[in-house]
Amino acid sequence: GRNKTQFAPDESVTRAEFAAMIRRALNLNTSLYQGSIPDISNDDWFANEVQAVLNEGIMSGDANGYFRPNDQISRQEMAKVIVNAYILKTGVTDIEAKNLSFADSYQVDAWAVEYVGKAISLGLITGYDDNTYRPGISMTRAQGAAVISRLLNE
Repeated sequence: GRNKTQFAPDESVTRAEFAAMIRRALNLNTSLYQGSIPDISNDDWFANEVQAVLNEGIMSGDANGYFRPNDQISRQEMAKVIVNAYILKTGVTDIEAKNLSFADSYQVDAWAVEYVGKAISLGLITGYDDNTYRPGISMTRAQGAAVISRLLNE
């Protein structure tokens, strides 16, 4: 939660927060931050959390080498992370990607199409009741908790 008494389900999640949530859910050991990402410093609360998910290949930096820890994580980024976490947890790599049939499937970035299709095929994520996926919007804390719960129940 945001603190010991508040979950804040409708608030968005940053990339650093989701890295920490995944690391803790999978019970990965934290790793001493190696200083390889220019927008993360050793003093950041999330530095060792991020290093752990970087080490396991669950998350990565962007094309320019930045992690963007304080950016809100999008739903299509969440799909990539949850599929990579699934592969690490289960060892299963042969995952069929479902064809996307959402009304807004054309809005899913090319790099994310396979991840969204795999996450849907695995039942880890779902779309909205109006047959949209909304790939570019920020993931909420409730959505993050739901996908992590589904991952842990695999």
